[in-house]
Formats: sequence, structure tokens, C-alpha cells
Amino acid sequence: MMRSPCCFLSRARTVILRLSSHALDGRLPRVSSINHCQALRRFCTESSKPYYITTPIFYVNASPHIGHVYSAVTADCLHRYKLLKGYNSRFATGTDEHGLKIQQAASNAGKEPLSFCTEVSESFRHVFQRCSISYTDYIRTTEQRHRQAVEQFWTVLHSKGFLYKGTYEGWYSTPDESFLTPAQVTDSTDSEGRQIKVSTESGHKVPSINPMQK
Repeated sequence: MMRSPCCFLSRARTVILRLSSHALDGRLPRVSSINHCQALRRFCTESSKPYYITTPIFYVNASPHIGHVYSAVTADCLHRYKLLKGYNSRFATGTDEHGLKIQQAASNAGKEPLSFCTEVSESFRHVFQRCSISYTDYIRTTEQRHRQAVEQFWTVLHSKGFLYKGTYEGWYSTPDESFLTPAQVTDSTDSEGRQIKVSTESGHKVPSINPMQK
């Protein structure tokens, strides 16, 4: 389990004394010794002001890289700051484990999709732990709790008449997971000189057969 950033900071006597001297607008109890860690822990956990921050839930089609760590560190900084300001902060991160490009990545790796997702998701978790990212919840969209939440949300939308069947036809980029307008598609050539369609924004190839149904 990840340690609370306040509990971590409270182990450094110099930091405690500094926090105590500032007293955070009078709401942080003054601390004169390292033995008062519990006072800081209570301050960080008993606040009536909730705060929630999340990173994107990262796709598991490839291993984590510096961009993922940058997002997590940025969110973690804000989470720790809010804790020090007296908020009851919760910080979520995790992995998004659905989509055609993830299925394709698993197939290319010669692995069953869920096993592939688990392997890559654990690599994200390991990197974040090595970087001392103090998340309070790590979410995988293949978890049962996530499925139950999505099913509940879907049921509510359906009961209120917000869901209906229909068809949609258009250009679709699998890597971008996005439908594209005609203005977003242009002609290009591949490495063998063949004519192809690509996204004007990302440069990713767009299939020449474009009907998509939803």
C-alpha cells in the first residue's frame, strides 16, 4: 500500500518544523517534535473538504514511458499540495484495457488479451511505485468493480431513454480511436509507394473501407 504523502513528509523533522511554523493559515497544529506525527496524519485525513484528482487511465498497448510518468508526477504534486492545505484528497490512476489497438497489440505479442493487459498494467504500477507516486487508488478497467459501475451507468442511461441503436459511416483511425471528417483525411503514399489515406492531424493510416456502425 502506498504511504500518505503527509505521513511520509512527517518523518523529516525539518519539514515538520517548517510546516508547524507556517501553520497553514492557522489550521495546521503546531508541531515541536517528531513525536507529533499523528497530529499531522489527523490533519490530512479528517478534513471536511474533499478533493479528487486523476491522471488519464493509460492504454496498455505498450509499456509506460516518460510521458506517463510526467502525467503521474504532475497529478501527485497537486495531490500532495492539497493534503498539506487540509483537503481530504483522493488521487486515482490506472490503466484502460479495452479497444481494437490493444487487441492488436496483444495479437502481435502472441498473447491472450487479458494476460497481455495484466502484464503491461503491472509494469505501470511498478514504475509509479519506483517513482513514489502516492496514488490512493489504482484502477484497471478489466476489474469487476469497474464493470459493475459501467453496467450501472449504462442501465441508468437506458432507463432514461438516452441510448438508441443507429448507424454511422465515416473514416475511422484505429490508433487515434477517432472518427474523422473528410477534411481530416488526405491522400498520401506508404513506404512501397501505394496510395493510402491518412489523418491530417496524426499522420496515421486510415483504412480505405470506411463504414463504421455504432
